[in-house]
Amino acid sequence: RLISVSWSSETTKKYLTTIIIYSNTRENKLADLVQKMSVQDIGVERIVTTNKVDQFIYEMDVLVRNSTQLEKLFLSLNNVNYVEKVERLVK
Repeated sequence: RLISVSWSSETTKKYLTTIIIYSNTRENKLADLVQKMSVQDIGVERIVTTNKVDQFIYEMDVLVRNSTQLEKLFLSLNNVNYVEKVERLVK
């Protein structure tokens, strides 16, 4: 007896990575940043916000499907006027 099986070519697995977003404003933009990630189907697992004298720094653990999705996130965040720099934290 043979049973026909197939696997989806679309992966649903997501990978955890840590990014750091440096802002150039004293305004807290956390809700806006999370919304931008949600639109791209990127989950946020953890957020640490550091309030400096002239900026906010956001350290976020995010769930992405692959490196292409992470690159697209970096491009979109770097185009936001209050984002100074985005980097990936390698632990």
